[in-house]
Amino acid sequence: MPRYCKAYKLEELRKFPKWAESAKSSEKDLEDGDLVYIKEELHVTKNCLDLDNEDELIFTEVTPEWETFCKDELKFAVPDWEAEAAEVREKLAQQEAEKKSSED
Repeated sequence: MPRYCKAYKLEELRKFPKWAESAKSSEKDLEDGDLVYIKEELHVTKNCLDLDNEDELIFTEVTPEWETFCKDELKFAVPDWEAEAAEVREKLAQQEAEKKSSED
């Protein structure tokens, strides 16, 4: 199963009232225009290619308030891969059935 993350400008995440970057990340002079990534578990990282690198984490304080902010303000949602795959399979089957019926 693929891992999911979504890019945001850091300024969008800094609007969260309880935003606090980790000490490691604040030493690296992050700017509002920098792209960062929210991961499935709602941690924020600087690197979407190495999602397991703890040194790249910027924010890990997952609270109900943060979950609500991500969902409502940022519109963050992990795709339902199985549902999307089923929908594609269904559309392909319908197209195949339509093609077959038009050939008859």
